[in-house]
Amino acid sequence: MLAPYLSLLYFILYLTSQGVLIPVSFVRLGTAFNSIILKIAGIFLFISVILPLLAGYIFATLYRLSDTWVVQLLTIFIQLFVITTYILLFFGFILLKMPVSTGSENISQE
Repeated sequence: MLAPYLSLLYFILYLTSQGVLIPVSFVRLGTAFNSIILKIAGIFLFISVILPLLAGYIFATLYRLSDTWVVQLLTIFIQLFVITTYILLFFGFILLKMPVSTGSENISQE
């Protein structure tokens, strides 16, 4: 009887932990970018909001049906996919933020 409410509570906690806090840190990282990279960051931000919505909904639905070990294993794979996506997005932002070396920085003007 309490399973739908518990799954809804988990869904809300899941969205606040991964769907809200991580994009806020992405916005902080993206404040130093120029406009083109801000557009790319916006796309990543859109993905990082939509993906937890879908994964949280799927996980909350499967959590109610978690009588079998197959469904539990599937939910673990869904969470690993979301975590892997966030790690890739995070390293993608770090690589975008790194300055590109043109090789002309060490030439002194005389």
